[in-house]
Amino acid sequence: MFFILSQILSFFTHPLIWIFLLIVVAVFVRNITKKRKIILAVLFLFLFFTNNFITDEVMRWWEYPNTKTSELDSCYDIGLLLGGGMVNYETETNRLIFRNNPDRLFQTISLYKTKRIKSIFISSGAGNLVYRDMLEANLIRRYMIEIGIPDSVITVDSLSDNTRENALFTSKILYKNKEHKKILLITSATHMRRAVGCFKKVGLQFTPYVTDKYVGKRRYQLDYLLVPNVGCFVKWDKLIHEMIGYLTYKIMGYI
Repeated sequence: MFFILSQILSFFTHPLIWIFLLIVVAVFVRNITKKRKIILAVLFLFLFFTNNFITDEVMRWWEYPNTKTSELDSCYDIGLLLGGGMVNYETETNRLIFRNNPDRLFQTISLYKTKRIKSIFISSGAGNLVYRDMLEANLIRRYMIEIGIPDSVITVDSLSDNTRENALFTSKILYKNKEHKKILLITSATHMRRAVGCFKKVGLQFTPYVTDKYVGKRRYQLDYLLVPNVGCFVKWDKLIHEMIGYLTYKIMGYI
């Protein structure tokens, strides 16, 4: 039930939805003064949420800091990869289609190929209300095997629909095998705060490994500061989703 509610409510957390609803209200409001105020609010929201500098400053504040290479151990027993809409299966062509957040997947492969991790644990179920049979962890496992990573070093949890379940189901599997001690937790910079909280809650010891970073050094070019960029809506969608998710998990006692 929690997963279903979160998926439904997430639709209303997108700034574009807020702007659209205000426009609809403005159409039906007859009072000219109120209509003008609503239009000004729409204009303000649009300029705010499409401003590169503002968006990146909030993103910079929220993103989990990188772990420096010098701070990492030479090798970890497990690279624990959390899914998140990275890959889909196209039935017409029998191909895997990579979409969102693929950096964490490729970083995991690189860590294995360079012998920084001995094995790979993939935790990701359907994460979708409609396509319940599209189990992401199994698709990622298939891809890794296709590019030459041995099946024997890959473990899969394909039941998790959210971060809390990632932590719960993964810990149950890992606690059965006590020989694995050093874990590298791999997920995006925006998602890492919630992931760290959930995995600490179940008692796992790990080192965070941040991927999919959106922002780098501050920029002060005139076009960057002033010209609206609708691409910022994508960043805000992720930011607001993670902020609300983190707050909800905190209230529920999941972190």
